[in-house]
Amino acid sequence: MSTKLTTVFFLLIAGILSSCGTSKKLEAANSQIADLQSQTSQLSSENSQLNSKVSSLNKQVSDLTAQNKTVNDQFTSYK
Repeated sequence: MSTKLTTVFFLLIAGILSSCGTSKKLEAANSQIADLQSQTSQLSSENSQLNSKVSSLNKQVSDLTAQNKTVNDQFTSYK
């Protein structure tokens, strides 16, 4: 009887200890998820800013290309 009681006691303790480990793993995973969501938000914001900058630079390229064509046309007419 006492060996059965001891066995049940150890199984109960093992169950409690393993559930504590699972709780810590879950907490760590949730923390990691929160960190990754924060990083995702930050990277999305940076991506939007960079896309805006790319658009601005592309407009500058178009404007400069048009100016270059105008100057080349004027140069050709002055020859």
